[in-house]
Amino acid sequence: MKRIWGLSAIVFALSGWVIVSLSHQSVANRVVPGDPGSNVIIFDQPFAGFGKGVGLICLIGTATSLVFATRSETTPRLALPPAQPNPRPQRLENFTHSEEVEYDEDVALDLDDLEAPPSPQNVAPGAVNIFELMYSHRKRHLFIPAETGAGKTTLLLGAIDWGHRQFQGQIEFFGSTAKVSPWLGLEEQPAEDGKPRILTINPDQPETILPLVSRLNWLRRRLRKRGEQRLLCEQQNKPYRPCRNVVVLEEWNETLATALRYDRAFNAARDKETPVSTVYADLVDAVESFARLGREDEMAIWIFAQDHQVQNAAINTGYRKNFGFVVPGRANGGMAGLEDAFLGKSPIVAAGKSKELMAAAETLAQDIAAFNPERGIVYSNLAGHDLMPVPDLPNIKRKRIFGANPKKTNVVQLPLPPSPAAMVVNAVNDEQTLEEDYWS
Repeated sequence: MKRIWGLSAIVFALSGWVIVSLSHQSVANRVVPGDPGSNVIIFDQPFAGFGKGVGLICLIGTATSLVFATRSETTPRLALPPAQPNPRPQRLENFTHSEEVEYDEDVALDLDDLEAPPSPQNVAPGAVNIFELMYSHRKRHLFIPAETGAGKTTLLLGAIDWGHRQFQGQIEFFGSTAKVSPWLGLEEQPAEDGKPRILTINPDQPETILPLVSRLNWLRRRLRKRGEQRLLCEQQNKPYRPCRNVVVLEEWNETLATALRYDRAFNAARDKETPVSTVYADLVDAVESFARLGREDEMAIWIFAQDHQVQNAAINTGYRKNFGFVVPGRANGGMAGLEDAFLGKSPIVAAGKSKELMAAAETLAQDIAAFNPERGIVYSNLAGHDLMPVPDLPNIKRKRIFGANPKKTNVVQLPLPPSPAAMVVNAVNDEQTLEEDYWS
């Protein structure tokens, strides 16, 4: 087809050139009438108008043929090598440890897996809430600064619950935290990289930061593979809608402090031949890479930090425009974070708008406190300057939508220590378990 249209373009071009050239040649008309002996001959172009018309038609035909010849050209396809598991353990880049740290296997993401996930279901008209904004804003990445007691755990769990229901489970959550807290049962689920879906970092054991570095490197490889598949879909004119991934980094300031303690301890004990540990720099670099590249491939970063200053979170301030800001607070106290965001030296709100927003936040807090002092309020710039109450979620910390027993939503399950009796019962009936429920 490409050759046919190319040949057609050549024929139109040559035909137009020949016709225009012949029609515009000066032709001797005749000797001046009435004077046969005169040597003056009148030259004329009797077919000039016809030549111009045919030339225009040939020009249009040439252009049309070239357009179709270009469109019908076969687009080279990107051949992606199949994901192969790496049988050889490799050390994590830029630092070593007393134990071997392995890279995880790449996750094979086929084009068949890139079917469009269900679109979020619309809530009632006029009832847009903060959870809907957190998923619908175009930046995808969130920076959520709040002091202790401002309600960020309730906000996080409510957002995970809302997203899981609205996307009908077609969404993946990964998380890390420096404190023991509930995650709706996510903490009991393993991820495809072989690690728990929620990683707990112990500040007293700095080496617990290493699984998070490995997890982020694994997600970066997934992000790189998604970029290749997006290019392939564009070349094949196919839709590209990967399953959304949300990486929640809670207690980010404490996470960075733990990474820094690990670097100092490791570098103080290393010998001259051992590379310097750069865990702190690796964490910051990973987050900045997701901030740069993650939006288009649905790899979102949610950073929960104690400080509203982006630069204090070790993130380059140039990436601030890639983040949406959500600042929670509580009607009964817990307004310090909002006050810092509005009235402090903050990049979140411009000075001209800060006092107006603070006054509106205090009014909203008073109205909410009259009915429920423990209910939270939140500011976001995801769709403008919005102040709104957080949906009332009294049992969200005890709710379980993931894990082995999703129906038990109001109890915290504490397993009994192993005993011979329990082993015998489990051997007889795998469905029977010995456990004891306690109210938190």
